[in-house]
Amino acid sequence: MNPIFKQLVRRLSFLFLTLMGSVLLIAIFLFTYESNPEFELAPVTENTLELWDPQKLILNNDKADELV
Repeated sequence: MNPIFKQLVRRLSFLFLTLMGSVLLIAIFLFTYESNPEFELAPVTENTLELWDPQKLILNNDKADELV
């Protein structure tokens, strides 16, 4: 057998095994992953949303940058 062909087969085999191993690891991770958030989102109600006045908050505010 030609040594170049042997080297090509060896490299392609290594590439194939590396890709299959990566796919297997990703699949194992996705199947065993458990979403466990550390906090819960508060429900949004009408009382939690406050109306804001851009005139008062931005335009007439001395602390706001002039670029705003």
